Amino acid sequence: MEIDFQIVYPTALVWVFDLENKELAAAVCRAYNNYIAEQCAKAPKRLGGVALVPIQDPLAATEEVRRAVQKLGLNGVVIPGIVGNTPLHAKQYIPFFETMNDLDAPVGFHAVTGMHYTPWADCFTDFFSTHVTAMPFSMMVAMTSLVQTGLLKTLPRLRCAFLEIGASWLPYWNWWVGKHIEHVLEPRAGRKESDWGREPYELAATVHEPGEDILEGRILSGFEGDENMRSIIDQLGSKGFMYASDYPHSDMDWDRVQTIKGSEALTGAEKADLLGENARRFYNLRI
Repeated sequence: MEIDFQIVYPTALVWVFDLENKELAAAVCRAYNNYIAEQCAKAPKRLGGVALVPIQDPLAATEEVRRAVQKLGLNGVVIPGIVGNTPLHAKQYIPFFETMNDLDAPVGFHAVTGMHYTPWADCFTDFFSTHVTAMPFSMMVAMTSLVQTGLLKTLPRLRCAFLEIGASWLPYWNWWVGKHIEHVLEPRAGRKESDWGREPYELAATVHEPGEDILEGRILSGFEGDENMRSIIDQLGSKGFMYASDYPHSDMDWDRVQTIKGSEALTGAEKADLLGENARRFYNLRI
């Protein structure tokens, strides 16, 4: 598949995010992180891994991510887009994101259908419908949570990727979220509240439109080979998108790397960003 270095994510084990027994959740995460670090250490020039943390217990999650990154050498962390019914902009999660900034380690957001609660998927009982809804909606919720905290302004090394839902959602969600933020920024700039006919939204002073962070490569998304990346990059630049093989899932594409390399619509620099440079920067790789 022409992959030189792979960051390994867990799959079904993310049921740990929904465990009510927090001590058990922490133990499972420690065991997995020990295991994946041991396996990746057998091929350090080819493999890296991200840590599981018991995010339902933010203090324990903070402790485990420090151990996983500093002692085990893992390359970041994976968490869901929402923890049960609690969104990630809740105050108890702020120290966790502050720790990720201190560690200069990235946060990968990823949903796995049926393994933990995801918004709106509970409207359905068949796999087709739950997969369609579980994956993108929970990532949209996660991005909204992060943007509305304003943490991307106050934590300059915080990097967030919303994964395995393609890239076509990001221009729309950037516009939709940004449009709401404009309703806050304009009154701050002198527009009268009476012009709105309603009270403005309440957001932290550090909140800004997400397009800034996408252009800088601090908010990233995965992408698929059959998307119109030319159109997406024209809107949001090429720093906010990372290749993922999705190996060994059944919906992976064996020829995605070759398809991107052969694209006449993309420049050489854009292909380099999509196929490696953005991931290298996001995961802080020294390869």
